[in-house]
Amino acid sequence: DYYAMWITATGQNVTIDGLKVESAGRGIKIDEQYVDAPAKVTLNIANSTFTTASKAAILVKSVAGAEINVSNVDITGVFRGIVIMYPTDDIYIDNVSIGGEDVCYAINTAEGDGTHSLIVTNSTIAGWNSYGDAIKDLSFTDCTFAQGEYYTNVYGRLVKPYVTTVFENCEFSSKYYIDLSALKDGCTITLKNCTVNGVKLTAANWKDLIVAENDCGNGQISIEGKDGTYMSTSNIFDYVVID
Repeated sequence: DYYAMWITATGQNVTIDGLKVESAGRGIKIDEQYVDAPAKVTLNIANSTFTTASKAAILVKSVAGAEINVSNVDITGVFRGIVIMYPTDDIYIDNVSIGGEDVCYAINTAEGDGTHSLIVTNSTIAGWNSYGDAIKDLSFTDCTFAQGEYYTNVYGRLVKPYVTTVFENCEFSSKYYIDLSALKDGCTITLKNCTVNGVKLTAANWKDLIVAENDCGNGQISIEGKDGTYMSTSNIFDYVVID
């Protein structure tokens, strides 16, 4: 693979504004290769677009990690929009649009020690979202979750959290799926002032508007302050809620 931009992991600050990447390879890579003592890079990207032939828009391969601040960025034509591995600090994503016919995974977390948070604000996210325990917790504020184009069925409108997650002032597409099958014991899912196609989610109507896969042990979900405990069933898209 080749990259539109290669950044050596030598501890520098890199600011990118107004970049347009159209690559048959990948977009930006931060790499420790050829560096004797890797150091954390700070990368600030704003007002930019990435179309990278179904490959990663931004990839970090460095034991020192990177601080990446993304604002007003459009990511299309990639298989994985944002992939987070071994974060060394909290991750902030603001005013980002991720989607398109080539995007399967919009935001995905993989390996890590689970000590940092992921904070997403003012963003539009379409596709499959899976947030592993590489992070401590995550929150979405003022975000829109839309039907993806790579999968036009349930897998294109799905979020799978492993850790405590808060959705606040978020809009979901019709029959959006929250997959709780991997939610860790003791973790919570909270929806505050969220809507589905303009209809506000409440404790009375959310079962008709949001579909949850359960089989998630002792995870908790709270909607408008009312809690329920998910219990295992044989039907992965069925659930039992105890108010």
